[in-house]
Amino acid sequence: MAQIIWKQPEDIKEALKQELENIKDNKQIEGFFDAKDFEILFENYDVPRLGSIKFSFVVLILKSIGIDYDAEKYKQSFGKDITDDTLVSKAHYLEIVSKEYKQNINK
Repeated sequence: MAQIIWKQPEDIKEALKQELENIKDNKQIEGFFDAKDFEILFENYDVPRLGSIKFSFVVLILKSIGIDYDAEKYKQSFGKDITDDTLVSKAHYLEIVSKEYKQNINK
């Protein structure tokens, strides 16, 4: 429903109807954030413009969008030593954030 406020469609009733039909058909809610939002969040933490950010920043971003991310579990499953200072590329960051967001938005 937040998408309707964000997009501000001309026909609010039709937009609400469409959103409810999408939820009914897909059993899913799109959520408020999209890929562009995730990129903007990345750029806010990539101050030196290196194309990567610290793993601890990835965790902070996830928490800022309402996802309680288990960083320790992720570190263990990755199979190598990851610390809070490990650099994460933009592509890898987008993969992590998109996956976690999709998994958590419909809980």
